[in-house]
Amino acid sequence: MFGRNKLVKTLTITLLLVCSVCPSFASSSDNEEPGKAIEFAVGYVKQDLCWTTNVADCEVDGVGIAIIYPLDWGFIDYVIANAAIFESTEHSVPGETGTKNDLYKLGVGKKFSPIDDFTFFAEASFIVANDDENFYAWENTNYNDGYELGGVVAHQLNRKIKIGTGVKFQKYQNCSAIKCHGLKGKKPVIKNLEVNFYVRYMLSEKFSLGYRAFKVAKIFNESDYNGRDRGFSHIVAIHYRYQL
Repeated sequence: MFGRNKLVKTLTITLLLVCSVCPSFASSSDNEEPGKAIEFAVGYVKQDLCWTTNVADCEVDGVGIAIIYPLDWGFIDYVIANAAIFESTEHSVPGETGTKNDLYKLGVGKKFSPIDDFTFFAEASFIVANDDENFYAWENTNYNDGYELGGVVAHQLNRKIKIGTGVKFQKYQNCSAIKCHGLKGKKPVIKNLEVNFYVRYMLSEKFSLGYRAFKVAKIFNESDYNGRDRGFSHIVAIHYRYQL
């Protein structure tokens, strides 16, 4: 479904950033001790409702990679980055494959552990999305610049299993050729609140399997949007932990 050149480009950009960044394939909460190890993740995501188009009913699915890189800056414990390639399916237009998207996020985070077996994480990320509109050739690039602010609480159930839940505020451009062509920069902005939960299972000291579910609980500017309720979206990823 995805071109080889796009995958190579995404991997290259991510590795050049050393910590590169749709929904996140990895989160600070996925890393047991972000200050002591680098974590890599490769995953598959299926998201209900495209964030890059303004159609009534669509979904995206794709593959992505993520890196959590430790820092020792006092107020910042780690950098987290993701890069992904997605393709949308527009159910309102039978047979229409919609758009292909490159998505990058780069963020920083801080962790707190005031209670035994519980860890709290706070994160902020910057978003850039590039849409390749395969059915509107005159406008084949848009950028969904925006940001995310979020928090997560994680709990280690036992040596093998960790669970967590969190919330995330997102603000970004919701633009495609359908909505933005000819608007001279007047691109619609989406503001919403996302809730999520996840579980991690340790396969070994270095590898683990993660599942994350997330859902938009509130769209703050529904009058500027279609207001359709979103179902749960899902991410499955394999994680590799490199101890420093």
